[in-house]
Amino acid sequence: MIMVTGATGNVGREVVKLLAGQGAAVAAVSRNPAPAQPPAPAPAPGAFADGVRQIVGDPSRPQSLAPALGGVAALLLSPRAVGGASAELLALAAERGVRRVVVLSAVTVEYGGGYRRFAEEFAQVEAAARASGLSWTFLRCADFAANALAWAPQIRATGRARGVHGAAATSPVHQRDIAEVAVQALLDPGSGPDAAHAGRAYALRTRPGERPEPARRRPGTHPPVEGRRQGTAGRRLTAHRSCACGVTAGLLVPLP
Repeated sequence: MIMVTGATGNVGREVVKLLAGQGAAVAAVSRNPAPAQPPAPAPAPGAFADGVRQIVGDPSRPQSLAPALGGVAALLLSPRAVGGASAELLALAAERGVRRVVVLSAVTVEYGGGYRRFAEEFAQVEAAARASGLSWTFLRCADFAANALAWAPQIRATGRARGVHGAAATSPVHQRDIAEVAVQALLDPGSGPDAAHAGRAYALRTRPGERPEPARRRPGTHPPVEGRRQGTAGRRLTAHRSCACGVTAGLLVPLP
């Protein structure tokens, strides 16, 4: 059995689909599993997919998952879902017989950049995995391509995508690609230190010249408003570089 935390998240739901498609036994954990329900006539209440075991629980409160950890061999750990309880969850998993953990981490742990607080939080999760005694694999992800959807409301309203760092370059990766790597690590036929992905940290990012879905980014441009996004929108889109003071003012508008 493979347990997936954050099973309704961008990566988690793709991992669940891929594992189920390969016939693996899957336990999908979510506080609110409803969003992961596939569109189908009269689906079973709360069902993810046929054969997937649904666990309604709070990963940030590991004891709520204790009964479900029996028989689990591998765990996908999503720090966003687990919060500050990674060490507790990993200790409990080891106690219940889990042998392997795959951690969704970030490239900033190794290469810097971004907000230091986030990099430190991911580094703490990795340290907890190393100390847990479980066989571990770290997937250090660059920007999720799905993050580009944050511009959707302003693009719909104005045809523009605004941002402060107009010349920033990123290396987005699609959640399905991340999920495929995670599934390979989770289903690794080896065991312990002999597993092919044991003790490995992988940086997952787009290689130069590739076109991540759903947004296409030209190197050195940010935000991603060209290529496929223009075709999807059916009109010409533009990127507008805003000054920091303008962005700050916009963020403060809803506040009293």
